[in-house]
Amino acid sequence: MIRHPLFRFFASLKLAVVNILALSAVLAVATILESLYGMRSVYLLVYGTPWFGGLLFLLGLNVLCAAFSRYPWKKHQTGFVVTHAGIIMLLFGSWLTQKYGVDGNLPVFEGQPGNEVILSEHQVRLADISGRNEESFPAPESALKQSGELMKIALSGGYELVGVEYLPRLVNEPSWVASGVEGLGSPAIELELYNSRFRVHQWLAVKEADVPATVNFGPASVYFERLWNAADEKRFATDSRPKPKAKTTSKGHVEMQVGGANYRFTLEELQKDWQRLGKTGFQTKLDKYFPYAVVEGNELKNRGPEPLNPAAQILVRNVQGLTEKHTIFANYPEFATLHRKELPEGHKAFGVKLSLVMAGSEHRPEGTPSGQGELKFVQSADGKTLKYRSKGKIGDLKGEGVVKVGEPMATGWMDLEFVVKQWLPYGVESDQPRYVETISGGDSNFLSGIKFEVRRTKGRDVSFDEPDTAGMHFWLSEGGTKPLSIGGRDYLISYGKEKLLLPFVVFLDKFTMGTNPGTNKAASYESRVTVIDDTKGTRKSSLISMNEPMVHAGYTFYQASYALEDGKPPMSVFSVNRDIGRWVKYLGSLIIVLGAALMFWMNPHYWGKIFGYASGRSAKAKESV
Repeated sequence: MIRHPLFRFFASLKLAVVNILALSAVLAVATILESLYGMRSVYLLVYGTPWFGGLLFLLGLNVLCAAFSRYPWKKHQTGFVVTHAGIIMLLFGSWLTQKYGVDGNLPVFEGQPGNEVILSEHQVRLADISGRNEESFPAPESALKQSGELMKIALSGGYELVGVEYLPRLVNEPSWVASGVEGLGSPAIELELYNSRFRVHQWLAVKEADVPATVNFGPASVYFERLWNAADEKRFATDSRPKPKAKTTSKGHVEMQVGGANYRFTLEELQKDWQRLGKTGFQTKLDKYFPYAVVEGNELKNRGPEPLNPAAQILVRNVQGLTEKHTIFANYPEFATLHRKELPEGHKAFGVKLSLVMAGSEHRPEGTPSGQGELKFVQSADGKTLKYRSKGKIGDLKGEGVVKVGEPMATGWMDLEFVVKQWLPYGVESDQPRYVETISGGDSNFLSGIKFEVRRTKGRDVSFDEPDTAGMHFWLSEGGTKPLSIGGRDYLISYGKEKLLLPFVVFLDKFTMGTNPGTNKAASYESRVTVIDDTKGTRKSSLISMNEPMVHAGYTFYQASYALEDGKPPMSVFSVNRDIGRWVKYLGSLIIVLGAALMFWMNPHYWGKIFGYASGRSAKAKESV
């Protein structure tokens, strides 16, 4: 036995207990982090870090030293040594997989070949369009938002491209920026409308010359119009007189479509009694109406009488008396919901389509009261003034004047105020990234993004016939590209995941998806492929399904997912795995099981307890007595 104090420390049971407890705690925290930030982020935070590798190395060293602490080994220690050897082999196989393995996705369209495996690591690629030279640079990655000089790429003409901000999870939201050329672009305003219980944020842009931008916020309709001449200016100025009060016959109505026919009922009609849908055999009735619908505790509730977010629960029943309940929203028709929990298992939907239309939201002649508040903005013909006019539900004037950008202004109804945060007389549409801090459970499909800035390097000689592009900045989302003309050269910069070219081609012959009876939900999917390997001069046809992977040239292909899009052929997504250490891990696992069995087999103390006989020294002691 080795007596050195350092060796005895690494072989100690105390170190093993501390290390195992530390690994358990780290894995528990990693599980929580994965639910908040996703799989890639937890790899960057935990599994791919040097310190986590150090913990695993320390575990292997502890196991190795513990095994050699018994050297020279005795016969009854065989199981102990074999078990420890299996643990070391399992850890070594895991290291081989992480170091040299391949794990990615291969998307292939039906009727097309594919051999580009998309990996997890990200990179920035810079191509010189004229010379067609391409360079790749590792992209900055982290689980959280970063800013600073994250990466630098040298360009021609004394410029450099600097990554100044990184977002690991983002959502591209439509926004507007100044066009930079007076008279070129569309008028746009960034509007916020709010009171103590209600706040919405919206961009409005006049994209077509004679078509105002319109949005319905529930309690109000908002318009933004561009005036083109003196006649338009006069028309807007003379519309400030109060409008007569109009009678509203209904709060709104429900439109239904079934069997190719359309039906319409007011909320008041549906509230009274069941209404027949022609000769379809269906009947319908209003169950609940929510002027201001909110979700609290996974339940739809009403917060107030004001029609800020109108919603209705509509009942539809057939001739057998089976009843469906539908929830529909006036402001969000895409959120229409069928309550399946209250229906028998396997129920096939009636196929009734419903929509809720509130009074005043339909098309109406200009100047007639809408039953809603009305907030209208106009940009003057010269593009130098932004004016507004506010009207009440009956068309009476509540306020008008020149808009002061950034200052709150009252609408005159329902204690609502508005702020025009930005006004662009000539703007162009541009997506802007919004940082998503957490994903609220599970993995996600959020993209990452980098903000780049063009900077001058020291000592640059600015040419008089070349525009200075220093200070220009732009965002690149994952999978995006952008052309750049800098220093007399044309570039194409792109940002995305690294790709691995397979030494063979996978051709997708046919993708097939099976569905659950009566639904469009996928129950199974499989792909018939042909592997074309020119290096071996072979063509092999295979079927890849959810439980039947394909193995070729050391790569294993699993049916991971699919994508169906109108106008495009089906796309099958294969998970591609090349596990260098797989058989080492399998062998290590078997050796661990064998070692555990040997420990029981070669220790008669356990067999004596099981079969009721004494062994070893205890048996000899009994004989001497």
